[in-house]
Amino acid sequence: MCTGSLLLPVPAHAQDVVWDPPVRLTAEGSLVQFSAVVVDLEGGVHVFWSYTADSGMPANLLFHTYRTGEAWSEATDLFVGESWDIFARPAVACDRNNRLHLVWRGSQELFYSSVDAEETHNPRSWQKPLRLVQASYLSTSALVATPDGTLHVLYSQSQAGTNVMYLSSGDGGASWSNGEAISAIAPSDPQAPDSVSLALDSHGVLHAAWHESYPPDWLGRQILYTQSLDGGRTWALPTSLTELSAGAVWNALPNVVADARDNLFVMWACGESVGRCVQKSVDGGASWGGAARLFGALLGAGGRDAMAPDPHGNLFWVGALRYPQALYWSSMKNGGWRDPPGLLVSEGQSPGLASAHFPQLALSEGNQLHLILVEANAGPLWYIHGLTPYSRVETDAADRPTAEPTPWATATDTARPVAPGTTASGTGEPPAPSATSTVPPQLGRETGTPTRHDPLLWSTLAAIAALSAAVFAYRRWRR
Repeated sequence: MCTGSLLLPVPAHAQDVVWDPPVRLTAEGSLVQFSAVVVDLEGGVHVFWSYTADSGMPANLLFHTYRTGEAWSEATDLFVGESWDIFARPAVACDRNNRLHLVWRGSQELFYSSVDAEETHNPRSWQKPLRLVQASYLSTSALVATPDGTLHVLYSQSQAGTNVMYLSSGDGGASWSNGEAISAIAPSDPQAPDSVSLALDSHGVLHAAWHESYPPDWLGRQILYTQSLDGGRTWALPTSLTELSAGAVWNALPNVVADARDNLFVMWACGESVGRCVQKSVDGGASWGGAARLFGALLGAGGRDAMAPDPHGNLFWVGALRYPQALYWSSMKNGGWRDPPGLLVSEGQSPGLASAHFPQLALSEGNQLHLILVEANAGPLWYIHGLTPYSRVETDAADRPTAEPTPWATATDTARPVAPGTTASGTGEPPAPSATSTVPPQLGRETGTPTRHDPLLWSTLAAIAALSAAVFAYRRWRR
């Protein structure tokens, strides 16, 4: 495991989060863009990311590492695509049986796999990947596991006339429903949905938010919200939380979060200056208060910000803003936000982390924050631990069945590469998802780090293979 640390003294004040120094999870100079983090029922922190070993190639590797106590495991390459393939935007959830469920985007597919949390280190323990969706212009996805064992997935396509689509599985990911549109975009409409967000409240209500982008610049110009009261079987008509903006005015990158009291919050990048706005609903999404602007004149967007609720009724937020350029954090307590936000990493401490993109945030034990983020737009992946001033909450796993550990397999066989997808039909709607196994991404080795995928090594192996083929052909000709 390649890790590094950056000593950043962050002063702690009363009622503040105490942030530890950042720890680098991937090699210096590595190119990571998209990642996901989840905490299992035993408190283990799992991080997934897509990676490329060559700056001129797409990210076609999907890696995993986990943290128990203070130690991080060696990174494991779980799935490996062809040289032209793209793995991006992983989303992960942990269910009531301590099984991890993972979806990620391929070039033109949305893939799914799962594993018992105790076996994440072993690629051979992962379920053979399923292709849930085959469509062009796949963009974002979101995944939630509800207490009844159902898995809920949203995804979007960056294509005019398409919709936010919903899939579900009631048998732990073995089979999946057909896709259902939960937005209301007609095939002839000019806009495309993006940046889907999905949350669950204590009553089992699903809450979804997204933005819709319009030509010619394809900025997010409107935030929409909908909900399902019956576990995803039906969805309400979408509600616009903002007016349709024009010009260079943003309404984009929403996060929907339910706090422990079932108050709903949607925060997004807003305005011509790209600040932050938030709306609150105290009645489960039936009505919404007016939008409030947060964080003064701070502005900017490095992908969607990170947000997470705790069991005490608080929310936590992390994002990179300027001016001054820095990584900031804030929290919401009793309906009030810490504003101005706290400084987490300044530009003088680390220019890359001060302009970090695509942060992700998870919470464990009621007061442990787990933040992952990448330097700038693509770079090394970092982890930062935070301790909130609130009490620790034990995870109740007494009724959870105990999984039998699986011995590590020997990865000697050659796995099949990802099959290229087909483009969506001209209707603007993606085809119905396949709930059967497709030609999966290659299973990775049992252990590995990004540095093992050396282009020189693969070039040498290719040359040896070519030479062997030539010798074989020559011998056959001599016969």
